[in-house]
Amino acid sequence: MKKTTKIFRATALLVLTAMLSIVFMGCPGNGKTPSGGSGGSVTKYTVTFDANGGAFADGSTSKEKQVAKGKAVEELTEKPVWKDHIFMGWYERKDGSGTAYNFSKPVTKSFTLYAKWTEAVTITFDANGGAFADGKASKEKQVAKGETVANLTEKPIRAGYTFVEWLNESGEKQDFPITVIKNIRLTAKWKPHTYTVHFDGNGADSGSMDDQSFEYDEAKRLSKNEFVKNGYDFKGWSKTKNGSKAYSDEERISNLTDENNKTITLYAKWGVKQYTVSFDSKGGSPVSSKTVDYGVKVQKPSDPTRTGYTFVEWAMKVV
Repeated sequence: MKKTTKIFRATALLVLTAMLSIVFMGCPGNGKTPSGGSGGSVTKYTVTFDANGGAFADGSTSKEKQVAKGKAVEELTEKPVWKDHIFMGWYERKDGSGTAYNFSKPVTKSFTLYAKWTEAVTITFDANGGAFADGKASKEKQVAKGETVANLTEKPIRAGYTFVEWLNESGEKQDFPITVIKNIRLTAKWKPHTYTVHFDGNGADSGSMDDQSFEYDEAKRLSKNEFVKNGYDFKGWSKTKNGSKAYSDEERISNLTDENNKTITLYAKWGVKQYTVSFDSKGGSPVSSKTVDYGVKVQKPSDPTRTGYTFVEWAMKVV
């Protein structure tokens, strides 16, 4: 009986020892984590991205990434921002000295990367009455102080004008590239389009008129009409041959077109002259007058009557 008990105790001790060995081998230790069930462990380090005066979109001033020992840390896709500053990259030194961090380098410890900043200056391009493709009247470009900047590839547009160049704050032509050391404002210079007004007599019997030149946004009077059409009065100018009156004689006009070098034809608008024919019955019954257009025959009215007389005919008298 005693022999059986000793054997049981010895067996139990061996089983317990084996279980403890299994537990010990499966537990992590020294900051290492199990690696994919292989029984090994992976050391991970923390890389801190310090905005160094700036901030991220969520308002935080730093972000962390965990990276396995010997692996390269990926650069943050989000860049921090800082008003009136330009982000220049990530550096291991807080003052930004040295070279930018090499993100292909294996990580062998926990460390901090600091955002490097440089002072920003702003170039404002003022469309000066025009606009850019997005409809805005100005465009701003923020660059690092001392940076050399090329001209804008996009030019503003303005109805009735051609863009010429950018003027500096002294009103002189701004040459590019330009090294910017302070905030500056450049203003668009424009050249107005020119167009010609041609006058068409539109059936006139006599007269002629020279073409008239205009600049966009220039208001001046149309030349006085010199055309004549027999039996017609000049009523003004039309935009088409048979259109309605658009402009009066010598009317002050502007901006008939915004196209450069365009010729606009104005057509004389004529109104037929009308005449009044009055009938004097010389003591006979009254006869109503008639209004007739130029070139149209007047219809003979009914003969008037007069006691003791016989109507003979009408005699014409021009007054």
